[in-house]
Amino acid sequence: MRKPRGRLVVAPNWIGDAVMSLPVLRALRRAEPGRNVSVLARRGPAAIYRAEGSANDVRTAAGLLADSGAAARAGFSEAWLLPNSFRSAIVPYLAMIPERIGYASDGRAALLTAALPLPPRTDHQLRDYDPLLRSRGVEPDPHPPRLSIPSGAAELADAALSGAGLPRDGSLVLIAPGAAFGWTKRWPPDRFGRLAVALAARGRPCAVVIGPG
Repeated sequence: MRKPRGRLVVAPNWIGDAVMSLPVLRALRRAEPGRNVSVLARRGPAAIYRAEGSANDVRTAAGLLADSGAAARAGFSEAWLLPNSFRSAIVPYLAMIPERIGYASDGRAALLTAALPLPPRTDHQLRDYDPLLRSRGVEPDPHPPRLSIPSGAAELADAALSGAGLPRDGSLVLIAPGAAFGWTKRWPPDRFGRLAVALAARGRPCAVVIGPG
């Protein structure tokens, strides 16, 4: 029997959204363990998918023409479009991937072969992709996102926590109050403070983490 050709997952553009999409990769892997699953992602989200490990390979986006050419040469039979943007549908369309599965949003329905209506925004964001999976007979993964931490990274984290005098017993909660683009994506500081107080009252000490942005 001929082995089915691979699946291409077009990833969300932002790291937080990429984390929320990890159950999709697990569901596709569980549905057909022997089938190749590739992810096309920007540099930041690509690191998330590589760390998670469900994808056979993770391709860093290089531009519409380069990405569509690479996808065409790979001979994928399916493309799963997780972003809702028109632009995210262009690469699978130009690559002439036979099945292009996504939500009929941003005027892109004509670029898809399976264009589903957007789901109601009443469930958790983790469940946003469940209708896409079920439309192709794939049972969604009900579990939250998880990343395996390499031993070297765990040792570095352990040293950093020790240097800061923070607990290493798994009780620590790290709070990241920043956002890369605009104040509208930032929770008010007083709410972070109130959350930290509530967590501390439950025996969960907190620390603030920041990035270069």
